[in-house]
Amino acid sequence: MIAAVLLCGMIGGLDRWGIPPLSADFFRAWIGFIGTGWLGFACAMHAVPSRDDANLAWEATVEQFPAIGTVLALPLVVIVYTLSRLDWIGIDYLYTAALFSGVFSLYHSVPLLQMTVQTLLQLLSGV
Repeated sequence: MIAAVLLCGMIGGLDRWGIPPLSADFFRAWIGFIGTGWLGFACAMHAVPSRDDANLAWEATVEQFPAIGTVLALPLVVIVYTLSRLDWIGIDYLYTAALFSGVFSLYHSVPLLQMTVQTLLQLLSGV
């Protein structure tokens, strides 16, 4: 969720200011653009859980809810193990690209989201 919000801010900033000319505003806009973009991509790259996360989720769920915990935790553990086994194909990169394209599409297709992001950017920038 944090990655999606940061990527939405990056896309909104690019839509609001475009690529400004070389000036003080250029550096302010690009620091915001690069900062939110870098943080968004970094959060997305580290969002895929590891096998250790799956083991801990399995143990905690089965320990606290022995009867129904195995039924509830099994699909989660299977998904996490499958994702962790796909790290050789760069599942982190694929997830990040899919998240970015989804946020980009959502931002440009939902006017309320676009208006909210632009209002927040206007408040934050003081312009």
